Amino acid sequence: MTYKWPETVYHYTNKEGIYGILDSQSIWATHYKFLNDSDEIHHILCILEPLLSELSKEPKKSKEYTIAKRVDGVVKEAFGIAGSTPWFDIYIASFCKEKDLLSQWRGYGGDGGYAIGMNYEQLKEHSKKESAKYQWKSVTPWHAIYDDKTKHEYIREKIDDLCSKEYS
Repeated sequence: MTYKWPETVYHYTNKEGIYGILDSQSIWATHYKFLNDSDEIHHILCILEPLLSELSKEPKKSKEYTIAKRVDGVVKEAFGIAGSTPWFDIYIASFCKEKDLLSQWRGYGGDGGYAIGMNYEQLKEHSKKESAKYQWKSVTPWHAIYDDKTKHEYIREKIDDLCSKEYS
């Protein structure tokens, strides 16, 4: 399930946001706990939990079992689940492939909104440089998947990729 990024992606923002972007010459990412749609991360966890539970039923020496336990541990630590302290923070800057999308205008254009178009490849390269400059662990582009079946297939594919890489 390969996603083809468009040449241009758009960042929707309001009047205060555009002033901040122009003044600082940067787009700030938001901690995942403070997103406009806090369910975005919750959706992933709701799909991961039963999938990892299913894989954990595999024989203990199997690659699926091993990967499931590793991914489960990373997810729990990353998000501070089960009383653990998160060992890294996740920040998100959102972009859209659509230049004129009503749902984005509704979400960000209440007092006069803006859609800033950026070349995806240049944005990705700039993000890599910023990541190295500030020693961030990773800057990773992901596309939003809204269909639960597709989310499940995508996550399963990523876990299968981990299994094949781990044991090849």
